[in-house]
Amino acid sequence: MPAAAVKPVPAPAVTPAPISRLGKIQKGRLPMSYRYLFYGETGIGKSTLAAHAPNPIWADIEDGSGRLDVARYTFRDEAGGHVPHTYAEFMAMIEDLRASEHGFQTLVIDSLDRLEGLIWKHMVKRDTTSKHPLTTVEDYGYGRGYNNAVEEWRGLCARLDRLRARGMSIVMLAHSHIKNFKNPTGDDFDRFQMRVNEKSSPFIREWCDVVGFCSFEQGAKLSDDGRAKGWETGKRFVHFERTAAYDAKTRLALPAEIELDPTDPWAPFAKAVADAVDIGPPELRTAITAELARIGDDALAAPVALAVEKAKDDVEALSRIVNKLKSKEPKAAQ
Repeated sequence: MPAAAVKPVPAPAVTPAPISRLGKIQKGRLPMSYRYLFYGETGIGKSTLAAHAPNPIWADIEDGSGRLDVARYTFRDEAGGHVPHTYAEFMAMIEDLRASEHGFQTLVIDSLDRLEGLIWKHMVKRDTTSKHPLTTVEDYGYGRGYNNAVEEWRGLCARLDRLRARGMSIVMLAHSHIKNFKNPTGDDFDRFQMRVNEKSSPFIREWCDVVGFCSFEQGAKLSDDGRAKGWETGKRFVHFERTAAYDAKTRLALPAEIELDPTDPWAPFAKAVADAVDIGPPELRTAITAELARIGDDALAAPVALAVEKAKDDVEALSRIVNKLKSKEPKAAQ
């Protein structure tokens, strides 16, 4: 009986070595398109500010741009087609702007609170089943719907970052409302907050490079009869330093606040951004020294020196130190 034929053992598959990308390494600071968020009271001028951004195109979710001479994305060929009805339409716009040739430099999203409503409706429609029918985001139960919405925001911001990769800046607008802040170290107090669910708003603020709180210059004083009366100058400001009254932030070395020019509100902001982009570690250290001299508080010298040493040449970290010092009043005025 002939011996059984021996099957040849196949040679082990050879995994090709990955192509090295080390020769493509980029060094130095890159040109950037920034992520801006401006929020504040109705009528403060957020839309007018965004309308003066470089060559903007409007995602007019709340149908509030009618008085502005701006380009609006058209979602449907019908009256009112510039207002998206669904989150799918909004996302298709982002893909269109990413994949198509155009000259727009800024995408304005107006507003985040309306966009959040589209996100919730999208989630409810996508996730509803015969066994688990959903009608609102609350029907997920125990806050799960709001937690799920955070993941939708993450996906959206990843898409927006692809627009930034082709040179478009992102300007988000949102309304504010007054909410009670649960203070873990003392008494609770009221503060302005972005009118977006409290589960999602921290991620949005973190994603943005600049978060500006827009407000009127106003206040209150006691009259002769002992009653408080409000006053207002008509001036409008954007604040970039967080306080107990509102959230704000900047990764750039911007002033603590900028007054909006009524004729071209974006111009002073654009100049501040350009100055901040051009500044390097040596200039930031010089600015820190100048701010310490202006404040005149010797007690700040040691902790600031330690923070500067820890920051080394990190422009963002040094910028934060400058911004924090700019928000302080001189010791003589305290």
